[in-house]
Amino acid sequence: MENEKKMILEMLQEMKTEMNQRFDAMDKRFDGLEKEVKELRVEVTEFKQLSTEGHDRVVEKLDTITRKTAKHAEYLNYLAGEVGKHSMILNIIDKR
Repeated sequence: MENEKKMILEMLQEMKTEMNQRFDAMDKRFDGLEKEVKELRVEVTEFKQLSTEGHDRVVEKLDTITRKTAKHAEYLNYLAGEVGKHSMILNIIDKR
């Protein structure tokens, strides 16, 4: 009976040792994953900042292009009106 108790105790101690080893391995793996997640967060934050800055530049350039296009459209309308006037004047001159 005493011998059986010793065997069971040894078996339990071996199981405990094995479980501790597995927990240690899991802790190491978890620490590695935690470090990778932190690094990934830094990269994501940097990417977000760069993409936001890039987006802001594009929006600013788009606003500038939109304003210039509107201004050029005004000029073209003005010139079309002037061409129309001159065309009418030339038609009148040609008829005389």
